[in-house]
Order: sequence, then C-alpha cells, then structure tokens
Amino acid sequence: MGLFRVRESILGDIVDSSPNWVGPPSAPYTAAWRDRLLGGGMPENSGTQTYLQFTAAEQTRLNVVYVGANDGFLHGFRAGSFDLTGNFVANSSTPNDGAEVLAYMPGASLVSAALPSASGGCTNGITSETVVQNIHGVTPAVGVNPACNGPLIDFSNPQYGHSFFIDASPGSGDLFYGGQWHTWLVGGLGIGGSAIYALDVTDPGSSFSEGNASSIVIGEWSASSINCANVSNCGNSLGNTFGTPQIRRLHNGNWAVIFGNGFGSVSGEAGIYVMSIDNSSGATSFYYLSTHSAGGNGIAYTTPADLDGDHITDYVYAGDLNGHVWRFDLTSNDPANWASAATPLFTAQSGQPITSQLLVISVNTPGSPSRLMIEFGTGERTQITNLAAAQFVSGTQSIYGIWDWNLSAWNAMEPGAAYAGLAPAATGIASPYTLSAANLAAQTLTPTSNGTVDGTNVPVCWQGSTLLCAGVNNQFGWYANLPTSSEQVIFNPVFFQGAFVVNSTVPANNVATSCTSNSDTGYTYALSVANGGVFTNTFPTFTMNGTLITDPIEAGVATNAAGSVYVVTTAQGTANVVYQTISGTPGAQRINIPSNIKAKRLTWIEQR
Repeated sequence: MGLFRVRESILGDIVDSSPNWVGPPSAPYTAAWRDRLLGGGMPENSGTQTYLQFTAAEQTRLNVVYVGANDGFLHGFRAGSFDLTGNFVANSSTPNDGAEVLAYMPGASLVSAALPSASGGCTNGITSETVVQNIHGVTPAVGVNPACNGPLIDFSNPQYGHSFFIDASPGSGDLFYGGQWHTWLVGGLGIGGSAIYALDVTDPGSSFSEGNASSIVIGEWSASSINCANVSNCGNSLGNTFGTPQIRRLHNGNWAVIFGNGFGSVSGEAGIYVMSIDNSSGATSFYYLSTHSAGGNGIAYTTPADLDGDHITDYVYAGDLNGHVWRFDLTSNDPANWASAATPLFTAQSGQPITSQLLVISVNTPGSPSRLMIEFGTGERTQITNLAAAQFVSGTQSIYGIWDWNLSAWNAMEPGAAYAGLAPAATGIASPYTLSAANLAAQTLTPTSNGTVDGTNVPVCWQGSTLLCAGVNNQFGWYANLPTSSEQVIFNPVFFQGAFVVNSTVPANNVATSCTSNSDTGYTYALSVANGGVFTNTFPTFTMNGTLITDPIEAGVATNAAGSVYVVTTAQGTANVVYQTISGTPGAQRINIPSNIKAKRLTWIEQR
C-alpha cells in the first residue's frame, strides 16, 4: 500500500455544486438609478462609472465557469470570451479550453477545530481539546470514538472515506461601491460546513494570481467568526449553508448578499442573513433576521423580490424545514427596522419541508390588480455519508401556489405598484392569519401508462372576488399533491412563459441485500402559475421523446431529470427543456406553453 490513494483525476468530485458561468455583465440595469419607494440620493448616479460604462468596459473579459468540488476547492475554468459586438470568440488571450484559472480553498475546509467532548471517556490519552485540520483528518478509523480525536484518516490516505467540502452552488452578481461597479462570486459549503465566502471576480483575465489573493478574497465568515450589528451571538444560528446567496440592492443605499441560515445550527431556528456592503468603503456589516421558529429548523434558499421594478429589494421570501413560508420586510432605509413577519404566511401539510427556492410571481387575474403569488414544491434529501445512504423525507409531498394577500401596507407606501390585497378582517380566517392547504384549490395529478402525468384545471375561487366561481369565494391559491409514492421536489423550480416548471424526484426502492442498484426517477411538470392547472394547447404541453401525444390534459412527463430545469429556445421559436438524467444521460423535451399567459417573475436578474 502506497503513501497516497489512487485517484483517476486531480479534480475532486462535483456532486451538489452546480456550475456558475460568469461572463460579461448583463443585468438589466439602466444608467440612472431611482428608489421609487423612498427616493433620495443614489450612489450609482455619482458619475464615476455607470452600469452601462461598466458593461462596455467588461464586454470582452474572460468567461469563467465556477464550481465547488469535494477536494476542498472552489474551481474556476476559462471558457472563451465575447467581442465588442457580442460574438463569441476563443483566442490566445481568452481561450475556451477549460484550463483552471482559479482555485480557492475556504478556511473552513482547512482550519483547525476542536472536536466535541467524549461521551464515554477516551482511552487513548488524547484529550477533547486536541485539534485537527479538517481536510487532514476527516474520517475516523474504524472502531475509534471520533469524540476522542483518535487516529483520523487524511484526505490523501489510501483508507480515506469520502467527505464533502465545497458542496453548494456559488452565486454571482454585479454590485456598486467605492465609485465603481464590481462582480462578486459568493457561496456556501452545503453539507461541507457552516461558512460563507465572497470573491471579487471582476477582472479574471489579469487579476487572478496568487499575488493578488488578498484583493480577490473579500472574506469568509463561519459560525464561529460571523458577527451581526443587530443581535449578539448570531453565529449560533448559522448552520450548513446549502442555498445560493443572492446579490441585491437595498433601500439603505448599499448592496447586499442575502442568504439563508442553513441547516443544523446550534440554535436550530430559521432565519436569514443580510450582508450589507458600504457604498463608499466596501466594508461589510451583517444583520440576522430571525423567524424565532426553532426545533431542528433552518432556511436554505432566499428569494428577494422587487415589487416596483426599480431593481431594489423590497421583501425577501423563504421556506423552512418545518414547511413555513416567511416574508422578511426590507422596505426601510434603516437596517434596525428590517425584520421577519411575526407569523408565517403559509404552513404546508404535515411532514412537508421546503428545501428548494420559492418563486415570486406577479399574476394578472380578472377583475383584480395583479396578485403576488409565492410558488414552490416540498421535499428533502439528506446527503449520503460513509455510514448511511442518501435519505429522503417520507410521505406525500406537494406543489403550491399561494397568494400573499397581506400587501395593504405596501400599497399605501407605493400606490404606483399596487397588488391585490386584503385587510386581515376580510380574509375570513382567524388570527394569526396563516394560510394552509385548506385555504387552497386542489388540483389532481395522475400518472398515465405512456409516461406522462395528467392534471386538472380547477378554478381558484379567490377570497374577496365575485368572479370565476358561483359559490363561496374563499381561496388563496392552489396546490397539487405529487402522485407517486415518496415523490418530492428537491430542485429549484423555474418560471417560463406563465408556467411553473420543476423536476421531481421519486426515490429508488433499493434493498441492502440485493446485488443490483436502482436509480431514482422523476417527472418534469409544467403547471399554470395562475391556478396550478394544465394548459389548453393545440399541442400537448410536452412532446414525449420527440413524439406528439394526444393528451389535452398533460401536466408532466417522465424525464428522470436531475437539477433545476433549463429551457432553450431555438431559432425557429420552439422551446425545449434540456436536462441530464439522474443516471447521467442527457435529454430534451419540447415544451409548449400558450403565449397569452400574463405573468412575470419578480425575483430574477437576467443572465446572458
């Protein structure tokens, strides 16, 4: 046996970290900025550099694909560039050869940490205060109590068992401070740890060198090092950082990084962090907004929402492990006033955790201002370890679309961007006014023998409306239970032309004593964001493996796809869902959505 284990490549395995392509700046920002809600001066209008000047200056910068790997590094691979007219090029200065231009190891992958106290007493003479480096001792030897800090197997040792390090997807975005625009890359560690990092990747072509490391690395913050301006000991609420951080402009004049507190924190509660970046110095200040909902709880993904189209975040929505949907109010220019709602907007059915991102969508409805809809699926997957296979939550899971009816305060502040709302007394529900599935219209999903899923098209009898329904109007949205046993949503949904599109996962039924292993399966669904129903198309919603199927109530198709949905539109105008299956095989399905659906997503920054 050699000193080092045999490996097939230098690059560690990439499991749950999706690649993030960062090319030239392409956000839909204008040259002049205006806070429609509060007014006041805007640093972005200082004249030092407008966003349009920034996009022009960085149009030809090197494209880089960033991804986290379980060798402990965030990697960046070069991928060509664009010329001044927007054509893709690959030349000697910006080759499209996949060569690595950046490797960053967060300190959380390497830093020393004390092991917990031994519960049964240690017999090897090593105390619980002994420290080890994470990547240099991650797998306890068989039969050794890890609390005793006994012999640990090094990352390079032939007996090493797999561990996760940088296992979350990084996010990126443009932001303004110090009179200049910048591009940041921010990410967590997933199951690899409780930390968040931020890198300045504005100029990958010339600045990426070891000598510039101090200017590239903005910072790293862990549960033991993060400090918040509004509360003490906020590190106790930082767990494993699974979601992708969001970079957004706030009403306090600063840009910010917004992320969920993660899972497995000391406090066990759910909340979000807001890292405010001073518009002059670039200095960071953290704020923690707690929901005060604990008991093994946590938030993975956050969804910032800009309700009036000025590119400034007004509210943040998030779902937690206990199935709650929360709204966080960031409409004030004073961070001391930022807070979570006292009670959740919605609580899912029992045993339905929310671990993927919410969509916030403005939906036009007859006889009413646009309704603000929060749409998502439920489910949870716990990552595989050396001691246990991947675990999925049991029980029936669902897809939901709920109306945020509580917008009277927003409408009073910003009447030019009003949404349908109700006074609490007009909801017909009891205080604290938290919605549940009983307040929603139910759609039914039914698998067919040809690999599709049929749906229904039940109207939503909106509370406060006199349209659509002849009976009592007392509903606040829709839901659909997923039809297959243990089927669930663990990947982020997308909005496409008025459709909620998402991949589901059906866990495989494997037996430990069997010599064969089954793969997970799943469906791709496309439901109307207005009522969760099927679309009435000339063609079916999906084309099954290139074959048109006569199915006027088609809601989904079997794809066994992994990850979030990606829609590609061809030059001929046809749209296709492109995916990779759970077993690794690429695939595509044509998707047909009527063009007259009137809805828009309020949560994205468009990427090229």
